[in-house]
Amino acid sequence: MTVLALAITAPAQTAPGSIFELDGNSTQDGHLPAPDCDWNPLNDSFTTNQTSPGTPCVPFGTSANGFGFLVGAPGEPSFTTGGSKDSSDISQWQWSVGSTPDKDTLTHGYGAGYAVSGGEKILIFGAERFAVNGDSNIGIWFFQQNIGLTPPPPASKGGFTGLHTPGDILIVSAFTAGGGASTISVYQWAPAGSAAVLGHVDCPNSNYPNISTSGAVNVCAAQNLFALFFDVSAASSSTGVAFAIVNPSPTTIGWPYESKFGVVGSNVVPQGGFYEGGINLTALIGGATAPCFASFLFETRSSQSTNAVLKDFLVGSFPQCHVSVSKTYNCNSFNADNTFNYSYSGTVTNDGGGDLFNVQVTDTPVGSTTPVTYNCGNLPRGTGAPPSLQFPGPSCPQPSGTTNTFTTANHPASNVATASVCTSALAGGTCTSTVLTATTGSVTSTDQIVNGVNQCNPVPNIDVTKRCVTAFQAVGSNVVVRVDFTGEVTNNGQLNLNNVTVTDDAGGGPFSVGSLNPGQSRCYTNGQPVDPTANPPTGCPTLSVTTGLTNGTPTGAASYFPTSANVFGLTAGRIQFTDTVTATGTASNGASVGPKTASAMCVICPFGSCATQ
Repeated sequence: MTVLALAITAPAQTAPGSIFELDGNSTQDGHLPAPDCDWNPLNDSFTTNQTSPGTPCVPFGTSANGFGFLVGAPGEPSFTTGGSKDSSDISQWQWSVGSTPDKDTLTHGYGAGYAVSGGEKILIFGAERFAVNGDSNIGIWFFQQNIGLTPPPPASKGGFTGLHTPGDILIVSAFTAGGGASTISVYQWAPAGSAAVLGHVDCPNSNYPNISTSGAVNVCAAQNLFALFFDVSAASSSTGVAFAIVNPSPTTIGWPYESKFGVVGSNVVPQGGFYEGGINLTALIGGATAPCFASFLFETRSSQSTNAVLKDFLVGSFPQCHVSVSKTYNCNSFNADNTFNYSYSGTVTNDGGGDLFNVQVTDTPVGSTTPVTYNCGNLPRGTGAPPSLQFPGPSCPQPSGTTNTFTTANHPASNVATASVCTSALAGGTCTSTVLTATTGSVTSTDQIVNGVNQCNPVPNIDVTKRCVTAFQAVGSNVVVRVDFTGEVTNNGQLNLNNVTVTDDAGGGPFSVGSLNPGQSRCYTNGQPVDPTANPPTGCPTLSVTTGLTNGTPTGAASYFPTSANVFGLTAGRIQFTDTVTATGTASNGASVGPKTASAMCVICPFGSCATQ
């Protein structure tokens, strides 16, 4: 049985093997408390280059943060040129499509990150080789930036997108003695000038020792590479803060696999071909804040030297850090001009496995072209429920000169809020690692309901009244009946009314009243606003029954001369006239209001012998 581990322990430090089965196979063997996590329940959920399993295996007392599963294939890209080394920055790496030695060819690479209760960050990783004959080295880079490939021109070499960030982690296992013996080393990317970030010496282009002693720590192992632990082997997965193992006998894994020497379609990995391990990164960097990773890369090389040229690789996303943003968007009330009053608030949440820095939320209120940006500072990862910040709130204050309330004619309205965060502390005010973003998508407003009443559902309405009297007027050599009338039109709805018009079916109109605010009334025959509290009161004139002949319509009233068609009938033996006024208007929301009608009946009253109707 070949076992490799870092024999560094501490009572308060979580061993990777205590939360994930690291026993040289992929099956759940009952070694751990439920859900007894191993690769089968994790990797079975993956498809090619998928980055999130459908049902993540979450070990007892931890939360899973970050997954990745990478698939190798014949004719896949591999490293090329002498600049493709672990000690060189990614900008110097190149690749082309070609073959690699079978013992250096990777079939799959996979990883999972866990934030253990108490704040420790655990990285779990695994891979298989196509052939197990011969010495080899397998390395796993965890990057804070998103690392990918630049497509090459025809018959040329491609490059890589993204760069190293101080604090990137490299884990290397050396397979010697024909591939049957292993040791493990852990390095941190430490270029010149990075000491302040990493809390230890940096490793410039020279002035680093030639490490040869197993267990060497806190020294520069090579240009840009700081050795956290070097060339260490031990035999305890339950206590070591770093541990790795290769399968001591052939093992069947739960996803498609074919080896050079295996049975086609059997998924059996020969002895020494399956590799898995884990590190407590927080412990290895002395309890400092562990960086948050965005991508990872599996690699092989033939030589054990840190300056050896790299061979095969698999690269993909490892979304360990994550941010989400949500928003509530309320319509609180309406205005008579058919505009609506809104307010919003939201939450930005660190639901990943790493600390987030320079958290910003940007919102563009509907009806405004000016974004409002909330600066929320930093948001550490949680040890229980995912921590969050409210905007606006004490940690995300409302920017000076802005507000989270606004008015617009849109109803319902929609809005989008976005969040951006840096996955490492700023350097000189600049984010040097991955910037993560999140969006609420289009959020549609919700109307406020108070005591069962929708506060954003205005109802327009109109009302009208009519009063009339009869009089006699001399017209030429005749005496004729004249009907004098007046009345009020009222906006008894909740929206402004425009184009208010009153029409009398017997004549004396139409009357154009103009606009009415909610609750406002006007006399439609003289246009006066109705205000009985004024001195003197304003509104329609008082109509009185007169005796004898009159010369014309009373001031402020309207009149018409009825014909036989207007004769309605008899009242107390007297002839009576009736007619109707109709009021209409247009609400501020464009809706037609009315028609609303009112009628009055006027009896001929010679010599003033009957009352006003």
